[in-house]
Amino acid sequence: MKFLNKLLIDDFVLNEISFKEFFQENQRYSNIWVNPTLLKTIADLSKTEVYILTIEQNSSLVAYFPLFYKRHLVFNICINPYLYFYGKICFTFDPKKRIQDNKYRELLITEAIAKYLGKKYYKISINLEYSHSDMRGFTWNHLRVTPYYTLFIDLLNGCNEEDYSLSRRNGIKKAHKIQFTIKSDILYPDFKRLLLATFERKSYNINDKIDYFYNFMKQMEDENLVEIFACSIENKVEFFQVSLKDDYEKKVYSMYTGTSQIAYKFGLNSFMYDKILKQFQLNNYSQYDFCGMNIPSVSKFKADFGGDLQVYYKIHKNL
Repeated sequence: MKFLNKLLIDDFVLNEISFKEFFQENQRYSNIWVNPTLLKTIADLSKTEVYILTIEQNSSLVAYFPLFYKRHLVFNICINPYLYFYGKICFTFDPKKRIQDNKYRELLITEAIAKYLGKKYYKISINLEYSHSDMRGFTWNHLRVTPYYTLFIDLLNGCNEEDYSLSRRNGIKKAHKIQFTIKSDILYPDFKRLLLATFERKSYNINDKIDYFYNFMKQMEDENLVEIFACSIENKVEFFQVSLKDDYEKKVYSMYTGTSQIAYKFGLNSFMYDKILKQFQLNNYSQYDFCGMNIPSVSKFKADFGGDLQVYYKIHKNL
């Protein structure tokens, strides 16, 4: 195995390893965010390099952490590319040990990672998956930590229309009064039209990212890692949504949605999200993550389906 970087920090040895080599030797796919196909697809689309930061103690692997890397001039930059919503630190030690022992060990590992990132990277911007709630290892080592929010729907106990807001229930009723067609694919012109319209309403310009989003969807569809939902009125697509499936943890992530004003007018957004939630519930998934509750205009719509607010954190370093 070729080590790209190797540092001894505290009681740990940290290495950056080619993700291909790592997954050839370690068949650990415990979470969609460390799935090799997802990592390679995002690295190729974003024109970044992806490595696995391994953390060893006493010659045993105790954790690993995917890192996306770019070089700007002479500087190393560690980033979260578009659509890589969460970075995931995967701990490999025995979960059956006493909880407090594991918590303390995780803190020490997090500290070692923070020191490594601070030494190696000139600039850092990483979203950490919400299971990482203890940020002391990062703040103690002078990295900035900013809280962000997302919303979970418990698919095992949720998806009941009586728990939705009156606005969502009325939207579903309104959609039942019109004729529409539901399908599981979308062509590029409709994809581009609806995604641009959606982001324009949020005051974001993503003209240069349309192909990125579309190619991600198609490549993930080929690997059966996403579900595509689309809805047409009179043969014109007015709504689509792309959900990323985690078959390891039985979770689903809402990656992005394209929708028109017509869809809002006739309640299709409410109807389709209700359908999406119920379909994943029927397929035995346990949780649906809306992947963000940080834009006021969108947060109200998502919250209308119920669910629980969850904090995740962004790690920064800017010099």
